[in-house]
Amino acid sequence: SSVEYSFTHPEEAYMVNFMGVVNLSMAAREVLPRLERFVQISSVETYGNQDSLPLHEDMRLRPAAPYGVAKAAAEYHLESLVDFPFVILRNANSYGRKKNSTFVVERIITELLSKKAVVKMGNPEARRDFYYVTDEAEFFTKAIEEPGIEGQIINSGTGQPVSIIDLF
Repeated sequence: SSVEYSFTHPEEAYMVNFMGVVNLSMAAREVLPRLERFVQISSVETYGNQDSLPLHEDMRLRPAAPYGVAKAAAEYHLESLVDFPFVILRNANSYGRKKNSTFVVERIITELLSKKAVVKMGNPEARRDFYYVTDEAEFFTKAIEEPGIEGQIINSGTGQPVSIIDLF
């Protein structure tokens, strides 16, 4: 799910994040005729660079990375299916992973702890919404259990974006 990685491996990003959803949805349709809900974990990366924040579900998608393009394509695919009970979750940036320092919060902390002279943080002025991994898991659980939300696109997060430099 690394946006940065998708720039150097776009075909892999497309195969996993777009074709993976196509294959799973087609298999679900064939094997599970009474499927109650297909939950697609998408990303706020589908929005790309927007002129205003916070992000909201009815904004035009303008992905700026292969990862976001693939996630947006997967969403469009699901929306094109007739009588398919999908829910799309566009996740904000989560933090709190114990064994992965490729995401911005974990990267900053890891590099500070290792006393590196320069801390890699991408665009320091970029504004992102962050929430903890247990809150993300709770959001997923609610999306699985909440009745009547099929066909909806739902953003996650706090609605309070912060710049990377302020986070630092």
